[in-house]
Order: sequence, then structure tokens, then C-alpha cells
Amino acid sequence: MPGNRPHYGRWPQHDFPPFKKLRPQSVTSRI
Repeated sequence: MPGNRPHYGRWPQHDFPPFKKLRPQSVTSRI
């Protein structure tokens, strides 16, 4: 699903900046 890849790329940086600090491993695993 190419629609999910770009969405997740902008998701932690634009929508949830603090979420990346909470669980950086989870975000990287979902990408």
C-alpha cells in the first residue's frame, strides 16, 4: 500500500511530534 508509506512519513513529524519521542522504535517499525 503506497498510500500508507507517505502518510506514515508525514504523520509523526507533522501530526505527532511528541509521539516520536515517546516511542521512536514503534514509529520506525510501522514505517
